[in-house]
Amino acid sequence: MKMRFLLLICMLLGQVYAQTVTVSQLNVPGEDYFDPEIHSDEDAMVWMDGNRTLWYADLDSNTGFFIQNVGKQIVVDTSAPLLATWNAGEFLIDSQGWRIVYSKTALNSTVQIHEAILNAGSFQTNQLTVGNKSNAGVIPSRSASYPSGKLLFFRGNINNQPDLNWSDRTTPNLLNPIGTYEKGFTHGDFFQGSEFGLLYSHPDSSGVYQLYIADSLNQITQITFSPSHKQNPMTLEAPELGGTLILACIAEHTTGDSLLFFQKIAGNWNRLTALGLPSGTSKPRFSSSEMFAFQGRTMVSVQIEDTTGGGVQDAEIWLLSMDGALALRVDDQLGAAQRTDPEYYVTDQKAFVYYNIYRNNIWEMWVSEVSGWPLNQDSPEERTELTNVYPIPAARDLYVSSGFNSGSYAVISITGKVMYEGRFETSDFEVPLVNFDRGIYLLRINRSNQTEVLRFVVGH
Repeated sequence: MKMRFLLLICMLLGQVYAQTVTVSQLNVPGEDYFDPEIHSDEDAMVWMDGNRTLWYADLDSNTGFFIQNVGKQIVVDTSAPLLATWNAGEFLIDSQGWRIVYSKTALNSTVQIHEAILNAGSFQTNQLTVGNKSNAGVIPSRSASYPSGKLLFFRGNINNQPDLNWSDRTTPNLLNPIGTYEKGFTHGDFFQGSEFGLLYSHPDSSGVYQLYIADSLNQITQITFSPSHKQNPMTLEAPELGGTLILACIAEHTTGDSLLFFQKIAGNWNRLTALGLPSGTSKPRFSSSEMFAFQGRTMVSVQIEDTTGGGVQDAEIWLLSMDGALALRVDDQLGAAQRTDPEYYVTDQKAFVYYNIYRNNIWEMWVSEVSGWPLNQDSPEERTELTNVYPIPAARDLYVSSGFNSGSYAVISITGKVMYEGRFETSDFEVPLVNFDRGIYLLRINRSNQTEVLRFVVGH
């Protein structure tokens, strides 16, 4: 099932890009395809069907479709059903390559973590954890800088707040306990890059879920303190900040959720920026988000949902850029429905977003190609706003094309501090950025009785 339609990309301050993209259904009609996980560098996906069978499939980098056998290319593990309560399979990436890790019922009826390694067209499997307690909900590290992979998982009675632990893949039963999990909150994400760290959410003494970091010695640092739940922790080396590590999470608010981003400055994790719910949605809750880099920008694929009736009644899939300039709703034209688990697949020239939609008692899998966005702004684009700024990210200078012959401007940090002020006497002018730290800034332009504010990124 394939449709072409017009998607509107809502820009900062109400500006809009229009772009035609392709949305396609991937699952065989009447068959469940759910919980996709993708390894972009390998053009590969692991997913689970309705019989709890785990499948591996190669992806076409031009279309995002399965290359062989409608996605049923190689069975990862057929020896036992997977545990329905937790995630199916995840790609673990380390200096040795990649493997798939997943939770599966063991012979003693506990749930244990297994790995599967592709060798000559088939997978060799190995049980990693042992014992009389269940180990489930595994999240692996995804950094080739790690000599061996790391595992984050729950240990104990999975129906009664199990302990949250991490371990090295080579010593999976040597545990580092870091907290107790409560159903409804996502647990954590390992740092990308060479620095080891584990970002996770956990309740403070008041019961509010905050963000914490565990280092290699299991020393814990709390980095948020505000009275709103923080969930779905994410990490990324942000391309617009020169590969600097950033952290992100969803913050719950009674008036509508937000996405928070943090950057380490002078040894402290400070808030970099925040994104509210996009203007094109009436739903109040962010959920199930993934952060990724594409064409020089930090992007977030996120589920935005309505839970007022209890559980997810209706949900949309959106893609947002950290700088606030781009917001896209993936519209499959199927109306109100439960949509979940947006996952990304990035190639050199294209980006795809996969997600599940529940219809007719079946979990369908859909893919949206979003490569047509004007994401790489190395030169001015034809826009509907009055002012263009480039390049994004900027280095020594920000070039401004205002369309007006005179006025004043100010560069403002995200904390509200005026960093630089000046005047311009021509429609095209430059703003010097030599002494600016990496980060997100606002450019405020004043001319006659009109004020315009644009976001830009310094990445030198």
